[in-house]
Amino acid sequence: MPRGGKAPHGDPRYGEFTGLADPGFNGGALRAWNPEGDASLTRTGNGDNVVRLGPAASGISQRVSGLTPGRRYTLAADVEIGPGERRDTTFRVRGAPTGAARTFDVTPARNTIAADEKRDTYAQRAAVAFTAPPGGSVTVELGAAEGGAPVVLDDVRVMADTTSPLPRAEKGTVVAHDDFEGNQPGWGPFVKGDAGGVTDPRTSISDLHEPYSQKEWKNTYSPYDSGTLKGKAVDDVLAGRHSLRSQNTGLVYRTVPATVPFEEGRCYAVSFTYQTNIAGQWAWVTGADRVGDGRAVPRQIRREDLESALDTRTHTHEFSRGAGTPGSDCASSAAPSARTWSSTTSP
Repeated sequence: MPRGGKAPHGDPRYGEFTGLADPGFNGGALRAWNPEGDASLTRTGNGDNVVRLGPAASGISQRVSGLTPGRRYTLAADVEIGPGERRDTTFRVRGAPTGAARTFDVTPARNTIAADEKRDTYAQRAAVAFTAPPGGSVTVELGAAEGGAPVVLDDVRVMADTTSPLPRAEKGTVVAHDDFEGNQPGWGPFVKGDAGGVTDPRTSISDLHEPYSQKEWKNTYSPYDSGTLKGKAVDDVLAGRHSLRSQNTGLVYRTVPATVPFEEGRCYAVSFTYQTNIAGQWAWVTGADRVGDGRAVPRQIRREDLESALDTRTHTHEFSRGAGTPGSDCASSAAPSARTWSSTTSP
């Protein structure tokens, strides 16, 4: 019991030193967030305070100051669009030197991370990168167009971004790139798939710890020093200081529209480097989500088993979004109603 029977501080200062006031909506009101339309504070069944955007065009916004001019940042939040429904939802940063916005209309992947408070919902992390302007102040906005699907927001964050900016391409435009070297949470463009069901995943961002994380050392110890696996270890880190190290059986991870925006009628080239010691143990999958009737049903379109690669190899694949069958070759031409995704799976 505090002295005098009451807490010594009347204002908990939610979000202090984060640049945002009340980023988790724990203050009991939305005064810091300038709600518009049908934006309201609500509490979930597990006691979590969230913002719910009703059917009118709705949103919340807040002024952020004290940013370092010229430095890159991200605006991120947990977001769920009604399962199996569509509604344009946008994260926007006003005042940045170049327009910074990300719009998506579906969150099709169920959250199956056991330790996440959003477990068993369709909430996933979404983000948009921006550069701080000369004055160091911007306005961040999270909103949705008019629509019947409820949109739920939580845990807003503005943080410095040390990931590499999108590189330039000789042909076309790069829409997603990650070398897993930056400070952003998660697995780059991927979220957890259904591998292992609801569990804390074994896939992780590996850290270089020579010699122990690399195959030259691992090949001198069990199980890689004898038998069928002799000399078949792979590196935990392929280049730099970090790599995405995958484990589990099933759909290990996948993209969602909030992380990689595939547009209808466009052709995409995906490439990545990898190592694996057994041919066919891992596969690159292209698929599509059929959204409707309150459900989002993933469907595998194409599976490409990865060849054994004890040394780093590059895998490249081209496919079309919304041409013929989602995920078909780029020569196809008609438009279905699906959302394409790419992922890695293990049998």
